[in-house]
Amino acid sequence: MTHSPGHRNPSSLADRLGGIYAQRRRRRPPWRLVAVLAVAAVLVVAWLFWRGERLRQARTRARVDAILAAAETAEEPLVRTLVLAELAQLPAAQRDLVTDRGWELVRQVAQQLPPQAVLHPHQGTVTSIAWSGDGRRFVTTSNDRTACIRSADASGDPVVLEGHVDEVLGAGFNHDAQLVATASADHTARIWRSDSEGRPIVLRGHIGKVLCVAFGPENRRLITGGSDFTARVWELDGSGRSTELSGHLGKVVSVAFSPDGYRVATGSTDGTARVWQANGGGEPMVLGDQGGAVWHVAFQGAERVLTASADGAVRIWSVGSRPIVLDAHKGALVDAAWSDDGRRVVTASTDRIARVWGSDDEPVVLAGHTDKLTGAFWSPDSTRVVTTSEDHTAIVWEADGSSRLILRGHTDVVSGAAFSPDGSRLITASDDKTVRLWSAWNRAQDPAVFRRHGGSLLTAAWSPDGRSILTASLDVIRIWRLDGSEVRKVLRAPAGRLASVAWSPDGRYLVLAHRDRVAEVWGADGSRGRGRVTHERDIVAAAWSGDGRWVATGSVDRTARVWPALSEGPAVVLRGHRDTVVSVAWNGENTRVVTAAADRTARVWAADGSAPPIVLRGHTDKLVNASFSGDGERILTASLDGTARIWTLRPTGELVRAHEHPEWRDGFALDTEGTRLVHASEEGILIRRSDGREPIRLPGDPRELASAAFSPGGEHLVTGSHDGTVRVWRVDQPGEPVVLSGEPGTVPRCAVLSADGGRLFIVLEDGSVRVRDADGTGDSRLASEPGGVECPTTRARSPDGSRVAEPADGAVAVRSAAGGEPEATFGGYEGNVESLAWSRDGARIVAALDDGTARVWAADGSGEPMVLRGHRRKLRSAAFSADGQRVVTASDDGTARIWRIGGDALLDYLAQATRACLSVEQRRELLGETPAEATAAHAACERRHGRLPAD
Repeated sequence: MTHSPGHRNPSSLADRLGGIYAQRRRRRPPWRLVAVLAVAAVLVVAWLFWRGERLRQARTRARVDAILAAAETAEEPLVRTLVLAELAQLPAAQRDLVTDRGWELVRQVAQQLPPQAVLHPHQGTVTSIAWSGDGRRFVTTSNDRTACIRSADASGDPVVLEGHVDEVLGAGFNHDAQLVATASADHTARIWRSDSEGRPIVLRGHIGKVLCVAFGPENRRLITGGSDFTARVWELDGSGRSTELSGHLGKVVSVAFSPDGYRVATGSTDGTARVWQANGGGEPMVLGDQGGAVWHVAFQGAERVLTASADGAVRIWSVGSRPIVLDAHKGALVDAAWSDDGRRVVTASTDRIARVWGSDDEPVVLAGHTDKLTGAFWSPDSTRVVTTSEDHTAIVWEADGSSRLILRGHTDVVSGAAFSPDGSRLITASDDKTVRLWSAWNRAQDPAVFRRHGGSLLTAAWSPDGRSILTASLDVIRIWRLDGSEVRKVLRAPAGRLASVAWSPDGRYLVLAHRDRVAEVWGADGSRGRGRVTHERDIVAAAWSGDGRWVATGSVDRTARVWPALSEGPAVVLRGHRDTVVSVAWNGENTRVVTAAADRTARVWAADGSAPPIVLRGHTDKLVNASFSGDGERILTASLDGTARIWTLRPTGELVRAHEHPEWRDGFALDTEGTRLVHASEEGILIRRSDGREPIRLPGDPRELASAAFSPGGEHLVTGSHDGTVRVWRVDQPGEPVVLSGEPGTVPRCAVLSADGGRLFIVLEDGSVRVRDADGTGDSRLASEPGGVECPTTRARSPDGSRVAEPADGAVAVRSAAGGEPEATFGGYEGNVESLAWSRDGARIVAALDDGTARVWAADGSGEPMVLRGHRRKLRSAAFSADGQRVVTASDDGTARIWRIGGDALLDYLAQATRACLSVEQRRELLGETPAEATAAHAACERRHGRLPAD
């Protein structure tokens, strides 16, 4: 069969189409096989990932187990801390592998006290340690003849001071840490720049070893103590001058300046400490026989000295302070007097003004006279002042300046005045040869006038009973009735040379001081007594003791004399002034006399002459008078230099308190508050506290401790060992809390953290609530919406309500809310529980105690409690944060504190607690690392602490 060309054969087309389809089917991918293979690949990858994770997890678990095992077996606390700090390098998710036993170990170690750094700056024994004032650096000295300056965080290279030719025994920074002074057994001290640039200044003068050294404030002076029994105060003005302080009978082993630089303290192996004027003036104040060598002295402010001696006691002494200077007058002072209540002082000046000084910064100004003042006198009730003047008047003032009463009538200078014992009347004496008796309240009433003196009056005085008046001129003493109508007695002084007259306290006798060198006692009835004294030159002042048994006199012969008033007997001669003694006065106990002199000084004497005087220096012109306050604890001096000064002085160095401890060995130190002391003893290396609480024990052999020093704020401690090792410790435990000071004058009842942990609510005693940031930044503010903030109580219910914690028989008991026997009991503390609180998960309980600590227990009774120490007074409350990682405490010391207690927080603390690193050998031995792993990990630790450059 024949086909046309345009016609196709159907069967042939079908065959061709079928072939194409078959060919395409052969080319199409096997989708089912691909899917199967893909699923298989995913499963393989997942299996490999799972297996990798299992291997990584196993390796991590093995590492965690190795860390915990090494920490449990390590004997050295520092090594234990460094090993556990490796856990802090794990990611947070991997920390879940730490077992409960592991976290318990972390808590135990966190409450120990590992050193932050271990250094080896010396080849010999570390003989002393001193901190810079800002706490950023410290200097160590050694018998290897060097001193070494290091940063407190142990970063950077040390500065080594070389130049001494014998062992270096002591060192100290100046106030800005730019200079360091060193003391050496080569008989010299040296002053260095702390960056070691330039050559040191060499101070020579001691004839034995220089044992200790200290800078004064403002770089003006330096003090050294030596084995030659002396201390020397060096002027740092380039002159090289020094003042020798001699008097100790043993080596001077400790020295210190007062904060104002006015005094220095020295401690000696003779068993005493002494307080000196820094300029070498006067006699030192001796602080008792302390039962052994005084190894440490320090000032606590200007008025107290701390001493630590070999009898195991720390003593706090009150030694007085630098005077308060009352300086506002433009002229010379002519008088200064205490009010009877001892709370105020009045000063009178040639500038025509009197001023009343009290606790306020600004005095009350009494201005109204038109000429120079001659005196100022208080009323018995301390509410009024009378001033006398060359303008012929006297003025009675309210002491607050609110009103005045002008007394006119004299025709010449009014030289003196005195209130009657009941304050209702007063007398005035004048160069017009009269005495006038006035009503102290009524201006209109005419005064009674007492005449008949032929010359100027020296004095006018009331009898002690207020019923008679004494007037005296150069040659006559008259005793008057109050109406002025009759002279009761007339006593004539020999040769017209009367200088001073004073009533005895009982009014029965008078002491007459003459310008012919004699003072004597007369009866007020005109009879002559038996008491009498003779000076070498004119007598210008006299004063009775309060019991009327003794008289003190001052003379142009530069002496004061204390002599029996009513019998014959020898006088005690008080020598030391270099010019006329112009004033004498007794203290209320009749045991001391203060003298004022034209030599610009006042001196405080034992009335029996048994002790050297305390010399009060500071005035720049002649003194006018000096007197004791009513309580005998202060002295008021007035001078022609226009100032009055108030001196607080306890010449015997009053012992305030002593902290007794067992006898210690070398290497002890006090903190600046005198509340903590570190020392080596048979019990170990201990930090003792003045409140008697259990001491903190530092790891290490006490026989190796050679020196120690607290940082200025007391937060850190540096110890030096005989092997040349230096360790830096953080004193507060466990970790340093954020300290939030309260408002001035307030006491927090409790403190509560907000749910997010960002804010702290402080509930005060008055019920108000203040809020502040929990990180310690910013100021507190009054909470506008406290939101029902409640304080914890001593009976606390668990969050789920099933259990109750409460004090019971000296412990804290946890029992079912339904009652029954305790499920757990927590004891081991002293004092009373002030509050209890549960963590939100019910796993822990915190107690606030009145001994100043808080304790955190596991609620099931397992493990040891965590003790939070740092408050200075009893706690009012303690509470957990919402996440349980922190505790906030509130105390009667006026502060709230936030403490890290959670596992993560404690790990972070351990990582920050020390700047030391495990050595490569320790990592290999304890953690089982390969040499390469150990080397890399050691280098990474060194880089974290800045001792190696970053990669």
